[in-house]
Amino acid sequence: MLKALQAECSAEAMAWLIQTCDALAGAGAPERLDHASAQCGRRLGRGAIAADQGPIATRCGPLSIAGRPVAELGRTCLIAAAAGAPDGSAQALVGHYRGADEAERAAVVRALAVIDAQGDSKPLALEAGRANSQVLLGAVMLGNPYPAAHYSEAEFDQMVLKALFVGMPLAGVVGLAARAGPGLSRMCEDYYDERIAAGREAPADIWLALAPHASERGESLLLDNLTHPNPRHRFFAIVAAGARAAQRPGLRDALRSRTASETDPSCLEATALALAH
Repeated sequence: MLKALQAECSAEAMAWLIQTCDALAGAGAPERLDHASAQCGRRLGRGAIAADQGPIATRCGPLSIAGRPVAELGRTCLIAAAAGAPDGSAQALVGHYRGADEAERAAVVRALAVIDAQGDSKPLALEAGRANSQVLLGAVMLGNPYPAAHYSEAEFDQMVLKALFVGMPLAGVVGLAARAGPGLSRMCEDYYDERIAAGREAPADIWLALAPHASERGESLLLDNLTHPNPRHRFFAIVAAGARAAQRPGLRDALRSRTASETDPSCLEATALALAH
């Protein structure tokens, strides 16, 4: 984490962060963490991690940091140091979360992947996932391996469905392909029907969650969307169909037939990739 920050922070800022982490590791009392976290924005700046920066390894899997606020990653370092202190505890982390502002809470949620290999702090992640804040929801749902590592099937499915409700991009949900099951496909089919019945479009990327275990009708809907007038809808239908084409030859045939009439470059590229596997 510190290495990723070095490219974005001054030597003075890094010296402060390293010194503060060392102090918290010795005695991570909640009030000391509160004070240090509140200083991160001023000390480290308001910039963002480079968009091409790769994820960092955590106890739960790779945690995406590209484009995230520098201060957030700095806070993650502080939280990790405090969690490893002799007096660090899950309850102390909850206390810090309760008194924090939105940006600090987001850092806590994303730090869980770094500090909590056993899932002891799952209630805190679930609480953040019930928030109305796009910042907190994004911290839980996008680029964060913690839910895939520790959520039950029902908890993970509900998170994905809420991501659809609030417009979070499903491509950012870590572990979606591996965790998606028949229950999630059924929920997404029902949600698709509700949207269409209400005269509204379903989210373009719903197929990423619906297709893995689609029913016969769900697969028919997927095939229909391969010719959707909106290229964004076609793109995600193509990607989802491609992921399932090895098991469903009919989907591969449908993708082949699209190559002659497709004009959108992104859709053509997605089709070529799908047929190459």
